[in-house]
Amino acid sequence: MDPKTMWVHSLRKAFRKVVRQADIDDEDKEEMMGHSLKGSREAYFDRTDVDLLQAAYEKCRFEREVPKSEVSKLRAQLMDEQSKRALDGARVETMASELERTQKRVDDLTQRLNEMLEKK
Repeated sequence: MDPKTMWVHSLRKAFRKVVRQADIDDEDKEEMMGHSLKGSREAYFDRTDVDLLQAAYEKCRFEREVPKSEVSKLRAQLMDEQSKRALDGARVETMASELERTQKRVDDLTQRLNEMLEKK
């Protein structure tokens, strides 16, 4: 990990994403994230039941591998962007050619106008 681009907040956001995707109770998710307001859940959440919270934590998937569905989705996006870039490149070339032709016509017309003015 590059310390220039990796911050504690980045790690916390990554942790939150994994926890939120886990199939565990919302209260457990909030507790694991530290999103508890003092006294707001004391009557409902048993902080002493470490085993339940540990079981919830173990349901979270912290592997480093990106899911295949996500890889496929990113690959499709990349291919789409590459196609768009190729089309944009072709459009730019077409526009550049049209600009050259237009500039040549303007130059020709300017020359003809100057010739006509000189004859007068």
